[in-house]
Amino acid sequence: MDCNFKQQIDEVTSRELEIYFDNDEPLYRNGNAWIKNFARKMKRGTYDNTKAVFAIQKYLVPNIIKSYDGIELRDVDRETRNHLAKSIVETFEDTIKIDYKGNYTELIKDYERY
Repeated sequence: MDCNFKQQIDEVTSRELEIYFDNDEPLYRNGNAWIKNFARKMKRGTYDNTKAVFAIQKYLVPNIIKSYDGIELRDVDRETRNHLAKSIVETFEDTIKIDYKGNYTELIKDYERY
């Protein structure tokens, strides 16, 4: 019973951090750079979802946690960080595939200002 409760708390924390990421302007701009990078890799055919999740978890997620007030990096366990990274990558992939319908050149052009 405690295990399910812990997972539920982790999902809530992950979702809270994702919402914070979407609403914090410097982090959002950083995310736009990641989207542009992923689009370039998809265009070349070298994009790998596993590597994308690993990179987001290693570089972007700690920045999100550090900039969020009231929570420290050591307070968020590995599973929660991984869940957050997967969710962010899924959102980025949806932006690329759905919003731009795979038109990588247009997406890269639109995100050049970031």
